Amino acid sequence: MEKVEFQLEATLPELKDLDEKGLFTRTELAQITARRKKFETALVKRVAKRDDYMAYAQYEIGLERLRRARYKRLRLDKSAQPRSVSSYSIPRRIVYILRRATEKFSYEVGVWVAYVEYARGEGMGRVVREALTSALQLHPRSPALYLLLSQHYLDPSVPAPTSTNAKRRKQSTPNFAIENVSPARKTLLLGLRFMPNNRDLWREYIKLEIGWVEALRRRWKVLGIDVDLAGDDAPEQDETMEQDVQAGLPAQEDAEDADAALGQDAFGASGETARKAIIRGDLILTVLSSTFTHPVLGNDLDFHLSLVHLFRRYPTGLRLRLLDAVYDHIEHAPALRWNPVAQRTVIERALYDAPYDPERESKYRFETQDDDRVVLAGEALVAELGRSVKLLRAKGSSDEEAADRPQDWEQKWNEEVGLWLLRWAGNDQVVDNEALQAYLVASVNPLTKPSAKPTETLLVRHLEFIHSLEATSPARPSPEKMLSLTCIYTSLYPASVPLWMARLRAETAVTENTSDLADVYLQAMSGVGASSENASDVWTTAMRWFDAHVPSTEAEDVTAKEAEMGPHWRQAIKAARKYVGDVHTRGDLGEQLYASLLLAWAEGKVSTTTPSVARLGQVVAQACSSTWDASYQLFPPLFHLIASHAPADSAAQVAPLLSTIHNLRLTRARNELDRVDAVLGWASWAMTTGAGTGQVRSAWTAIENLKKEIEAREVKPGVAQLKGERIKRDALAKLDLGWKAILVEVEERAHQSEDDDDVEMQ
Repeated sequence: MEKVEFQLEATLPELKDLDEKGLFTRTELAQITARRKKFETALVKRVAKRDDYMAYAQYEIGLERLRRARYKRLRLDKSAQPRSVSSYSIPRRIVYILRRATEKFSYEVGVWVAYVEYARGEGMGRVVREALTSALQLHPRSPALYLLLSQHYLDPSVPAPTSTNAKRRKQSTPNFAIENVSPARKTLLLGLRFMPNNRDLWREYIKLEIGWVEALRRRWKVLGIDVDLAGDDAPEQDETMEQDVQAGLPAQEDAEDADAALGQDAFGASGETARKAIIRGDLILTVLSSTFTHPVLGNDLDFHLSLVHLFRRYPTGLRLRLLDAVYDHIEHAPALRWNPVAQRTVIERALYDAPYDPERESKYRFETQDDDRVVLAGEALVAELGRSVKLLRAKGSSDEEAADRPQDWEQKWNEEVGLWLLRWAGNDQVVDNEALQAYLVASVNPLTKPSAKPTETLLVRHLEFIHSLEATSPARPSPEKMLSLTCIYTSLYPASVPLWMARLRAETAVTENTSDLADVYLQAMSGVGASSENASDVWTTAMRWFDAHVPSTEAEDVTAKEAEMGPHWRQAIKAARKYVGDVHTRGDLGEQLYASLLLAWAEGKVSTTTPSVARLGQVVAQACSSTWDASYQLFPPLFHLIASHAPADSAAQVAPLLSTIHNLRLTRARNELDRVDAVLGWASWAMTTGAGTGQVRSAWTAIENLKKEIEAREVKPGVAQLKGERIKRDALAKLDLGWKAILVEVEERAHQSEDDDDVEMQ
């Protein structure tokens, strides 16, 4: 406790100053001291936690924000009083707390990052540099630390998002400290030495070199040095120019001719040649060439796309030249040549690429962060879209180097092109042009024919899009045509749930014969089976249609209890039960379908009107009967369904029903985590809705009993011992956290009830 008292005594001058200035009352200062004592006590414990340090720092940050707000409200910032101890004591303490955290948890990068972000937000440049240097000595393979340090060198004025300094947060235009490019470059190159495959470091390094070139371009322009002749339209130089830039040697061309062309010789022959090459971007192209020949990054599509997005947004006159370099590599790299996304990006580049225009792009700087902002409009956009569509078609049908083409290339390419066409057909710039939208939608049709081997994803997206079109749109097919498409698509993928849902919708709109529709619904149920997690959507839709359109007749030997369910649902549930344990059914999809149908029937019984307790009892008795022998998947949603639809003030009558479901849920639990979920579900209901039924004690008893059972259960040694111990540990942690959350919720509801009573009394 001596350490705690020492830390608190150090705050006395600050507290005295805050009191004298009237920023805090003495009662508030006493509360502040009490909170600080609590935090300091937590820090000196034998086993301190990182969250204790972070909570302490966060409290002080909030306190400093409050102090500054009151300081400004009292207009002390405009008075002639000099800055006193309270003006800087809290930020200094926050830094001290975070530095102690880094000493205690030096192995956690997140602690260092929090320390650096706060110091940077407060403009403590020296603290930032020292902290990052120390962090890198401990974590030399952390990319975030290299990026933070290089960013600090290039723009020390940028605050962190969590900064308490409002004036510094308002700064929106970052600076580029050209004099600090060298240490920033060294930092990134050091990081690349440890992590040569890290795409973020390479991307930031390339961005740094572009910024340096642009800073030089602006500086030389201000100094009156001609830079226009070395712009984007300058002729390409020999490959040896790259070596000249790095070595500082003149090119093989005549130096005097170069000086004469520039009309200046201030840099000498070697300097002028290198300056031209730098401004033209040859140094950046050299860096790009290094990444393209990298064994990992050279074949990394995500890295190439990130470079495309970077160059499209970065304000540089070298934009088109850099983009062309990336596109050229994508077209010829073996690993990217047959990648549909990569080749589509190259073909559509004219839609997004344009020379840098400061006046045009200034309005987009803060309005949007979209990487793929379209640069064309009107007739130019229509023409370029038409050209792109033709190129995309030609790419898919070309027989060039067919021997090297992957076997699934055509299918993947057709999917990529089809999805691209549908995205553009729904683009805001295309929606108003009905003719263009119809052209794009029509261009998808050849890609969805059976001969094109379309993927299920493309077919589903195609149907979803044309269904979303307005009825008057020329791009929307007729109901008969829509039905024809869905029939073809379901024949290609007979187990696809979304395709069958689209077909059922189309059949209902066109087919009038009930018998024919019934056959289609039965075909859909048979085709989908238990093939996916959402297969029950088709089954449920079919059952609801049968209930509404097909009369039901019960057999003579059906009992009254069975008749409660109805023949349609009973037959469907029996059919779904065949998939349970079926060797041809993947995983537990059969159990999920079976439970989902039982739940859908129960929802239909209790959701139509306000159900009585007797109706709820009938539903529970039917769903939980031994006739159906439902699996665990049914009982969690069934418990919630009955609890949420119980009539008001009927908790005592509903409790036995929920107890029945709860006991079955425990009995058929698959593991300890399922049992924990069951007990927490019961406890949550018993502590809230069931509070008036005497069930509160049962909630606590259920929690304690399960906790004792889990702790007493022995894990058998063997191969599965580690897994069993992990499940046991996770179950206890989940039970503890869940019970605490329930108690907090109960307490919050009690406070809310008291507040409501106070309002009514007023």
